[in-house]
Amino acid sequence: MRKMINMETLKERLFSLLEKDIEFRLAVAGMLGFRDIMDRLERHDRKFNEILEELKRHRKILEEHSKRLEEHDRKFNEILEELKRHRKILEEHSTILHRYITTMEEEAHEVIAYRLREKGISVELSTLVLPDLEVNVYGATNDICVVGETAVRLGRRKIRELEDKVEILREKYPKFLRPRTILVLYTMRATDEAIRRAKEEGIWLLTATKELVSLPSS
Repeated sequence: MRKMINMETLKERLFSLLEKDIEFRLAVAGMLGFRDIMDRLERHDRKFNEILEELKRHRKILEEHSKRLEEHDRKFNEILEELKRHRKILEEHSTILHRYITTMEEEAHEVIAYRLREKGISVELSTLVLPDLEVNVYGATNDICVVGETAVRLGRRKIRELEDKVEILREKYPKFLRPRTILVLYTMRATDEAIRRAKEEGIWLLTATKELVSLPSS
């Protein structure tokens, strides 16, 4: 009972001080405001720590992504280097092939011209280049022209190609043709089917050492 009286008395004194004593009232208000500030700071600290944890998680994710990107970049660069090596090899092969084809065409010009001279026909051969057409072997005199192609390995496709080129000459460039047109194919090797087809079409077929199909008579 005594404690209750003291508590009531204390409350009355506190209320009285709050009403009458300005300094006391300000001190209590300051303490209450400080407590509110402390509570806010604690909430801010908790929120800040949550943000820090979230940032740590994001940083970890970014580091993992960065490592993956670095690995992808490394693999991509390796692929680029490999492609460069392959491109260089292809360019070298293309250069060699071009030289070989050029050499083969020059050889064809010499061999075919020589075989023609043996048959009493003198004509200078070269490559005929037109806007939409290129003929590997071409030459013409007053009444004879030679139209031909070269192939490392001769098949039916090359025969059709020669026939198509002759047709284009007839339709678009007739001035390059003559009353007698000698169709010729020069090759290193020919399939049996190609030899048979050349005979049927009247195409002169030869290699560096022999005639696979004789020159048709005029």
